[in-house]
Amino acid sequence: MNPEMTFRGVISTVIVSILVVGQPTAGRTQPASFRVVLVSTSAEASSRVELLDSELRKLGLRSSVINPDDDVRMKDADAAQSKGRALLTEAKTLYRKLRFAACLDRLNEARKQMDLSVIRDSYLLEATVQQTQKKETAAITALEAYRSLGGGDPDEAYYPPSFLALFKQAKENLANRPRSSVVVRMEPVHAKAASVSLDGRIVGTGSIRILRVRVGEHHIRIESLGYQPYSELFVLREGGGMVEPRLAFLSPYHLAKQIVEEPQAARRGELLSLMQQAAGTDAALLVGRDEISLYQDSMEIWSRTLGSDFALQPGSDAASVQAALNAPSKVAPSALLVSQTSPSGELSEFTKKPVSMASLDKPKGDRAWYRTWWFWSLVGAAAVGGGAAYYFNGSGSSTDSVSLSVKAQ
Repeated sequence: MNPEMTFRGVISTVIVSILVVGQPTAGRTQPASFRVVLVSTSAEASSRVELLDSELRKLGLRSSVINPDDDVRMKDADAAQSKGRALLTEAKTLYRKLRFAACLDRLNEARKQMDLSVIRDSYLLEATVQQTQKKETAAITALEAYRSLGGGDPDEAYYPPSFLALFKQAKENLANRPRSSVVVRMEPVHAKAASVSLDGRIVGTGSIRILRVRVGEHHIRIESLGYQPYSELFVLREGGGMVEPRLAFLSPYHLAKQIVEEPQAARRGELLSLMQQAAGTDAALLVGRDEISLYQDSMEIWSRTLGSDFALQPGSDAASVQAALNAPSKVAPSALLVSQTSPSGELSEFTKKPVSMASLDKPKGDRAWYRTWWFWSLVGAAAVGGGAAYYFNGSGSSTDSVSLSVKAQ
């Protein structure tokens, strides 16, 4: 074997090993570009949010601001509920004025607001209107709908005996109706914590089949953490029925309010995940009257309590936010909701990844000893030394080599 070729081979092997395996920075993540949503959790904090947003942008962080005044969706939902009650009040006024057609129109509009108590009262008033017009069949139909939706017995002191007799007939008709089933099918992400109510009674959670339901008109309501309540009025047939709700996020402002008020860490993490999805961001900075809190990957990674004078230090606070985002995460020994961000920085989806205790005990940067740079540096040095010794000591004759070999034996 040529000693010079052997020496060169050893040196090449050592260099390649150090470059491929022994780089001390291999596997380390580079600082990312984060999208941060700033949410003011009180009206007093709105001006502070604007200051922080300006400072974060100076540091190169992409940020967006959400103030209580931006909460349009929930205002619309609250307005819809109050609108149903206002329409019902207007219908009662029209009834007293004997404007029956206009009264029935208002009742139909009130039912479209999907408030169960308003719907029940509207059918009770419709039955009264129909009886006044001597339309007993229509009155009984309205009372059947009222009873099917979980309405109770009318007040005997308020309604005349003729009306109570119609209600009794409606109850008998309803009792003779066949039963069927309702399937509630939800997307898996919503089904976990969704509460399902039928005609005002909680019947289960998530995607379920509700059995032995009387054929007729029914009201379903679905409530899930972090989502706007969903309500639907439907008619159940003998062949069965299906409800497929499409839940919409609460506004980021209302989600932030729930996060601040939620005592359970796990539920707070779920709300944070939803808020990051709703806002399309990687982190959330909640700015309140007394405290600033930064959340990422469903946990709080930095916070600061404001002084008695509620002093804000925009420059230093923004720098602290940036430092916290670039620092290694301090995770709790539980299942975390981990965000997956696309190359463009937009939030693509959220998945639940369990964190094992083994991964918590050992820092992310730790690797096995045989994959560290210093181990392969030692191996390389030993190989170089051995190759050099072989080269310089191997300059004798082949006879000496044989003699040394015999002595070794």
